[in-house]
Amino acid sequence: MTETPPELELRPLAGLDRGRVARWLRSPVVADWLGGPASAEARVRLAADVAGAICRLVTSNGVAIGYAHAFDAAADGALRTAVPAGAWLCELFIGEEAHRGRGYWSRALELLVAEVDTTTLATAIAVVVPVRDERVARAAERCGFRWHRILHDGSAGPSWVMLRERGSAVG
Repeated sequence: MTETPPELELRPLAGLDRGRVARWLRSPVVADWLGGPASAEARVRLAADVAGAICRLVTSNGVAIGYAHAFDAAADGALRTAVPAGAWLCELFIGEEAHRGRGYWSRALELLVAEVDTTTLATAIAVVVPVRDERVARAAERCGFRWHRILHDGSAGPSWVMLRERGSAVG
């Protein structure tokens, strides 16, 4: 008997979700992914403050498992000159430990990319992946992202900037 894959959705972030996201940000795995606890919190705050940003809770069969956001990369000072004008940045993490390493990150990224493609005029979409995490870079490749350049991020260290052109097919 084949197991049915869980349904994955992105839903708008509600006020009550902020406590859950804050708890996830205190997780060493999540904080390390985003460059440390202060950087992780700053990334989520930045997205909340950018006009037009997309902030979402990742759910699996209705259960909250992670967080995702996307916004115009021009709002990120370090990334502004590293990507083409009009590019948007997508960032996400799986906060619930039991759901990590099971393909949810790339599936959530595909949903977020689809939302950016259909609701914005983004020319391209960027993800920034710490060089130390090749597994995630390969997952981004499977979602149609291609290597663009290395960014020396002050909090996360050397990171790959990966781009996906607007509307490009998954490679």
